[in-house]
Amino acid sequence: MEITYEGVINASESVKKSATTMAQRLGDLQSQVKNVVDDWDGEAKEAFYARQRGWDATAQDLTQTLQKIGDLLREATHSYQAVDKKNAGRF
Repeated sequence: MEITYEGVINASESVKKSATTMAQRLGDLQSQVKNVVDDWDGEAKEAFYARQRGWDATAQDLTQTLQKIGDLLREATHSYQAVDKKNAGRF
C-alpha cells in the first residue's frame, strides 16, 4: 500500500466534507420532522423531543469526531513531510 501526501490530504478533506454534509442532511431531516411533530400534543411530543435531544447530541459528537479525524490526518501529513525531509537530508 502506497501512501502519498496528496492522498492523505484528500482523505482529510473528504472526511471533513462528509461531516459537513451529514450535519446538513440531518438538519434538513430534522426540519421536516419538526413540521409534523409540532402538530402533536402531550406526552408523545415531549417523548419525541426528549429522544431528539439525544440524537442531536450523538450527531454533534459524530460530526466533531469526523472533523477532528480530518484535522489529525492533515497534521499527520505535515509531520510525515517534516520527517521525510529530515531523513532525505541525511543522504
